[in-house]
Formats: sequence, C-alpha cells, structure tokens
Amino acid sequence: MRVAVVIPAFNEAATIAEVAEGALRYSQTVYVVDDGSKDDTAAQLLDLPVRLIRNDTNLGKAASLAR
Repeated sequence: MRVAVVIPAFNEAATIAEVAEGALRYSQTVYVVDDGSKDDTAAQLLDLPVRLIRNDTNLGKAASLAR
C-alpha cells in the first residue's frame, strides 16, 4: 500500500519544517499546500524532499489538489 501525506499550511514558517520532517518518517510522499502564505513558509521546506503546491491566494487544500 502506498500512502501520501498532505499538509495544509498558511503562514506556518515557524513550524512547517518540523511537521514535514515528522510526516516523512511515515511516508516518502509528502505534499505541502502553501495556501497563500505571506511569510516564508515555502522557504522553510527547500532542503526537504516534499512536493510543494503554492497558491497566491487562499484556496483551500481540496481546491489546490484538484488543480
């Protein structure tokens, strides 16, 4: 069985790397949906093997995955 983890994030620069690292312990496939963050949430993930989906505005996790 293959499992993917999807993490919604909105202005989570302070904690997103720790959350993503934790998810990577359980699955090799981790998606982070940066849903219109105005801080450096995305920059905190640069050294991690996650798949980043970035939205310019807040659309929600489901809408982001449907694109």
